[in-house]
Amino acid sequence: MTDDYKELLVKVAYQKAREAEEEKWRRENAVKEASSFSTVITNCARCGETHQEIKMVSFRRPIMTESGPAWTHWATCPTTGEPILCNIEMD
Repeated sequence: MTDDYKELLVKVAYQKAREAEEEKWRRENAVKEASSFSTVITNCARCGETHQEIKMVSFRRPIMTESGPAWTHWATCPTTGEPILCNIEMD
């Protein structure tokens, strides 16, 4: 077995383990139905303005990174129509 092949096997095993951990997190933290709440957004990432009573909606499947969820909720910027993404940690 060559060193390149061994390195490839390690990378594949690491990727599979990471995918399994992500899927486990998703199952444990899955939201069966999207939940929402209203909040004030200051210094909107899309337009820089302040928005009153913006409806934040949870993703059914959060956007994940290696360290966990990156984005758990979203809203629509009323000025630009672009998505506002945020990570809200639930207790």
